[in-house]
Parts: sequence; structure tokens; C-alpha cells
Amino acid sequence: MIAQSLQRRFGSRFRAWRMNRDVYRRHAHIGVPIQEAERLRLQRSVFEWDPALGREIAEKGAKLHQELWTDELLADLTGRGRDYEA
Repeated sequence: MIAQSLQRRFGSRFRAWRMNRDVYRRHAHIGVPIQEAERLRLQRSVFEWDPALGREIAEKGAKLHQELWTDELLADLTGRGRDYEA
């Protein structure tokens, strides 16, 4: 997962911006289907910022790209981020 690579690269400076189960659940219906190998890898994955996220993605069978909810990301950047839950 890209986020894990970023976390390893940037350490304590990394912030998992809108990469949690709440956001995932809100957008999973528009996700991209995952392959079986990816599903198996996600079942074993533990993300430091949300340990159960990998299992949930594997169960639902869809991955998300942040481009799918740019409205929320832009709201964060423009100060209207309180309109959405992190």
C-alpha cells in the first residue's frame, strides 16, 4: 500500500489523511475491485494508524483512491473540513 511506503519513508512526519475505516466505509461503494492476491495480503496487513483497516478492505473486496473523495480533501484544505468527519 502506498501509505505504508510513505509512512516508512517519512516516519513521524507521516499523517494518514483520511485513511481510516470511517472514510473507507463511507466510500467503499465506489471502490475499485481487488484481486485475490491483494485481498490475501490485506487480510494480513496491519496499518499502524488503523490496525483493522486492511481486514475491512479485504472483506469488502474494494480498494479506494483518494481521488474518489476530492470534495472532502478540498474542504480540509480550504478550511471547510468540519463539514466531513475525518
